[in-house]
Amino acid sequence: MHIDPVSGPLEGGTVVTISGSNLGQRPEDVQDSVSVAGVPCHVIPSRYETTSSGEERSGQASVAVRGGGNGQSAHVFSFQDPVLTSVSPLRGPKAGGSRLRIGGRRLRTGHAAEVSVSVGGVPCL
Repeated sequence: MHIDPVSGPLEGGTVVTISGSNLGQRPEDVQDSVSVAGVPCHVIPSRYETTSSGEERSGQASVAVRGGGNGQSAHVFSFQDPVLTSVSPLRGPKAGGSRLRIGGRRLRTGHAAEVSVSVGGVPCL
């Protein structure tokens, strides 16, 4: 994680940029959970940004330690989007309870806990 600037006046009010990984996908993911030097901070939704690779790519993770060496992951990470190709059955009772079969490519993208499925805006359980 990186923080900029690294100092501010005692009265506060300094806009601080915190960058790194695993910092959420939306401002709501981190609202009320950010603090600097033990002081609670307000997340400014209009300044919250996430980045992506911009294109599909794969490679190892690497870390360069200042004054030390370099480390590289044994596993390959891929930036990719899942592709949905089929859903069956196409109809079911209004009461629900139908088991859906979802087909596609790269469906195991990301953490399973972050995957959700909904039909007509209604979450599937």
